[in-house]
This record gives sequence, C-alpha cells and structure tokens, in this order.
Amino acid sequence: MKKILLSAFAIFAMMACNNEEPVRLQEQSLITFEDSFVEAKTRAEDPSITTGTIDAFDVWGFINQPSGLVFNAERVTKSEDGVWGYTNLQYWMPDKSYYFHAVAPVDDENIVVDTKEMDTDGLGTISFTNVDGTTDLIYASKHVPTGSDVINNAPAPVELKFMHLLSKIKFTFTNGFPKNTSLMVTDIKITNAPAKGSIAVNKEREDFSWTLVQGETTELAFGDVNGGDAFASGEPKDCAFERLTIPADATRNYTIKFTLELFYGDQSAGKNDKVVTLENQEFAIGKNYNITATINHENFYEEA
Repeated sequence: MKKILLSAFAIFAMMACNNEEPVRLQEQSLITFEDSFVEAKTRAEDPSITTGTIDAFDVWGFINQPSGLVFNAERVTKSEDGVWGYTNLQYWMPDKSYYFHAVAPVDDENIVVDTKEMDTDGLGTISFTNVDGTTDLIYASKHVPTGSDVINNAPAPVELKFMHLLSKIKFTFTNGFPKNTSLMVTDIKITNAPAKGSIAVNKEREDFSWTLVQGETTELAFGDVNGGDAFASGEPKDCAFERLTIPADATRNYTIKFTLELFYGDQSAGKNDKVVTLENQEFAIGKNYNITATINHENFYEEA
C-alpha cells in the first residue's frame, strides 16, 4: 500500500509541473522604435527623406558586441497612425549594452550594406550608386544601456536621429539685365556628378568620409527655373528640383549646363546654351548648397 501511495504522489507532482502557467514579459519591456529625424523642406521639389516622408528603415542591433546579434536588417515600418513596428519582436534584457544601427531607404538595389566590420561605433560600410539624384541615404546609430529591472523600468523607445549621408544641391538665378527684360533659364544639369561611392560608418560621425569610384559619373537634372517661365529683372528664382549628390572634396570640378533666353516683351532677344565649370567645389556630408548666378549682358553672350 505504501508503494502505491508514493506512486500516486509522484504522478500528481508530475501533473502539477506540466500545468505551469506561462508568464509573459510585461509589454513595456518590448524593444520599440521611434524616429526623430527632422529636415526643413525648401521651396523647390525636395528629394530628401524627412520625418513626414520616412515610412520604413532597416535596423541592425546587438548586445555588448556584434556577435550578440539581436536584429539583422530587421524591417521597421510606420503604421497609418504613426506607430513604428516590426515582426521579429525582441525584449530588453537586464544589465546589457544595446547598440542599434539603421539605414533608409529600404529595398533599394543601389544601397548595399556590408556589416563584416560592424562594431559598437557603427554599422560597417555602405556602398551607394547615385542614379539621378532622387534617392536619399540616411543613417542612424544609438547606444542604449539597460538596468537590472527592465520589467518595470524598461528603456524608452529607441530614438533614432538619422543623418543625411549625401549633399543636396539647388540653383537660384537672378535676372541681372535692365528693366523691361525678362529671362528664361531652362534645362539645368550637372553632367558629371559622382555616380558610385562607399562610406565607412563605424567611426565617429565627424570622421565620416566618402570614397568615390573614379571614372563613374552621372547626370543630375534640376529642371527649369520659375517653372520654365521668363522672369523679370532683379528677381531671384529657384530651379524646379533639388538633387542629391555623393559628397566629394574640393579637388573636384563640376560641369553645369543650362539654356538662357532673353526677352523684351514677348520678343526673343537671343538664346544661348551655356556650359560652365564649377571648379574645386566641395560638397560635404549632410550639407545643403544653393548655387546662385546673376545673368547679365556680359555672361549671357560670352563664349561657352
């Protein structure tokens, strides 16, 4: 009888162990994201990614060292009500150092991320092909340490402060002729902008530098000034589009082409296709540039 009682007790104990109720981590310990990138929009049509236009980014993340991988190009997307979410849900662990690196835009074959040199400072190397100046490239990194009580005191959503890795260019023209004239400026192009380059982002941000693929160039088209309409003397007018370029140092020259036509009333007084060299011009990471020109009699008729 004693053996029977012991056996019954053992069976009861096993049943109790198999009836454990799972306890989930509290919701506030879930790793979540939010973006805080803000870029002021200018008057011309702007190709930059802004807080209002970004709707997805890819994130890499690890604890302590890259070998402790938590996220591997995890797609984070924004819902219609502005909440960021992702599929492979991860939870904060206590007493760890989390490192996050993010890139946008996503699903672009002209952006290639190589993470073999990823470390606590950055993602590694990003290669980029600039097709026509309409694709932006932004990058963010964030270090988040956790305490011992991540259940009740979880870190805030990961705030990613994206930076532009490209330079942005626009053109502004002023009619420098006397009154009673109007000037038309059309088909503005930079014909030899850098087409391919790479940037190592596993260092301090102020040390970021692009390495260009020599001999690879592309054309950036800025459209017409003032919507293609002639504009009066003394009035500065912007080009239709802004364009993005891979940054380069001041050893580079740029070839600019555009067409000028001068009017008195509704009569054309002359038309000229211009080719101008912008010499030794640096375009720096994350900077906006406005190339300005005043067109008068002297430079309207000078030889191209």
